[in-house]
Amino acid sequence: MAFNRQTDENGKPIVVVGEDYSWVKGEVRDLASMFVDSESVEEIGDPATFVREGSDVKLRFLPCGKNERVYFRGLGWEHFYMYTMVFLDVGVRFPFTKFECGVLNQLKCAPTQIRPNAWEFIRGFEILMEYLGTTPLLEVFFSFFQAKGVRKGGVVTVNSMQGKALFGLYRQSYKDFKQMYVKVGCVEEQFPFYLDEFGLERFPLYWYSEPVQILGMTKISKESARIVEFLEEFVEKIELLSLNMLFKWEKEREYVQRYLETTTGGLKNFFKSRAERGHSASIAVKTEGGGGSGESAP
Repeated sequence: MAFNRQTDENGKPIVVVGEDYSWVKGEVRDLASMFVDSESVEEIGDPATFVREGSDVKLRFLPCGKNERVYFRGLGWEHFYMYTMVFLDVGVRFPFTKFECGVLNQLKCAPTQIRPNAWEFIRGFEILMEYLGTTPLLEVFFSFFQAKGVRKGGVVTVNSMQGKALFGLYRQSYKDFKQMYVKVGCVEEQFPFYLDEFGLERFPLYWYSEPVQILGMTKISKESARIVEFLEEFVEKIELLSLNMLFKWEKEREYVQRYLETTTGGLKNFFKSRAERGHSASIAVKTEGGGGSGESAP
């Protein structure tokens, strides 16, 4: 699933002059970015540091105008906004993974329209799935996490579903996160990494007035049901996983692997053996509300 902004007959984005943002709610309406000049942007660090290993993307950070707001739409596809702590502390890299794009598409949210805690859960889930040797799937993720209480024009919060918490609270406090956003783009000579080969957005670049509330899954594949069943069997037996530890995955992988081996009580071996036997799940994930299934394509 990809989002395409409205374009004219020549494929150029249609820009509404003086666009009405009255649908935006909360204090974000009045909060300017902390990064309003080149000096403050340079303090973030070298953009190349935050490019995914193996990618040839040439990233750049751009300052925001003093009258610019995080929910503003660009004149085209020249940039999107990003909270700095998401790549500085949580470890999200550019370009986003297929799974990360899928979560944003499913929620119909731009990267800054979800709170940093949502990015913590997204990244923590990706790391856990990588440790277990399986692909992170949207329908599995949304069997353990929900976007509840979503309202028009607001920032979306993602929480663990009742009785299904996988992770403990991250120690970082993001009190001022709503002002810690910067514009992210690519160098002029490179095709935007946030568009696909058809020129469609791989994820919503800008805020949508009506993000999606997800309270569970209406459909789930047999393979995903098996993964959910495996995790549910263990979720009551193991302590909540430390996101502080998981976010060391890239730099101290062996250390984190030992932590997971100890903390999960052999979940990886159990997971592997069940998968090899082709164990068929006999349960279905119950749902209280909307949501899709499957993994979105970038």
